[in-house]
Amino acid sequence: MNFLVDVGNSNIKYCVYHESSGYQRVASDWFEQHLTEVNVFVYAQVAPSDELNRLLALAKNANLHIIEARVTAKKLGVTCAYSQFHTLGIDRWLAVLAAAYLYPRQDVIVVDAGTAMTVDVLTENQRHLGGWIMPG
Repeated sequence: MNFLVDVGNSNIKYCVYHESSGYQRVASDWFEQHLTEVNVFVYAQVAPSDELNRLLALAKNANLHIIEARVTAKKLGVTCAYSQFHTLGIDRWLAVLAAAYLYPRQDVIVVDAGTAMTVDVLTENQRHLGGWIMPG
């Protein structure tokens, strides 16, 4: 089972993924109660988080496989617009990758409204054209 953590600017969201049952959102205390059931700990981090650091320490002590989602120049066939790709927020990159997966071979405008509002453009040939970020 995979434990997934999304650390945003204003809150943290948790879910688990199991091949037989799919994705399920869980409460913040789920990980500690089910630590022995977890194989992989996956996280994406926009902002610093003491809570994430605490959970990572538990995962390391349990010898879990830990994966941090990071922005790359190219992933899953999608090319990032920015030569300094590391300056793109992981939240935006994951939204673009999700759009490419959900809407293959289509032009897509990705709008994400949270603490900040972001807009990114993805072409049908999976080229990210860039986007904008503004206060939410």
